[in-house]
Amino acid sequence: MSFKVYMAKFPDETYYIGLTKRTVHERKLEHKSRAKSEKHKKIPLYLKIREFGFEKIEWEILGEFKELEEAEIKEKESIRLRSFNCLNILSGGMGTDNKNKELRIRVSEGMVGRKQSKETKEKLRKANKKQFSTIESRQKHSERMKKWHRQRGLGK
Repeated sequence: MSFKVYMAKFPDETYYIGLTKRTVHERKLEHKSRAKSEKHKKIPLYLKIREFGFEKIEWEILGEFKELEEAEIKEKESIRLRSFNCLNILSGGMGTDNKNKELRIRVSEGMVGRKQSKETKEKLRKANKKQFSTIESRQKHSERMKKWHRQRGLGK
């Protein structure tokens, strides 16, 4: 399996950087479909797709990686380098280390007005509870985070 980091470039020189384990073609089709969805109407990427049309986007593969961690690093670096005109609402990877105030504001704005059903809330609660329910899953997560910090020269 390989992970691809890709870029969508719009006519106004704005960009979207993404990461996928599927083919870039499959991911592009998903973006195209989501742009039509009412659910995603406030997300900057899909606003741009609707503004310019899908056919006006230039797609480029920035890299292909065997390891997810390598792909996440490339995605984050690419977003950081283009942050002044980047459509990404998160900083890349899992998006949990988002220190960029502008990106946090975009995430917040994208969530305004979105309501989750009780069923969705319950599914999320169960998934989050299950995620670290075993010692093995906590240890695995801990090891991933240690590796992530070492790669960036953070921590011990």
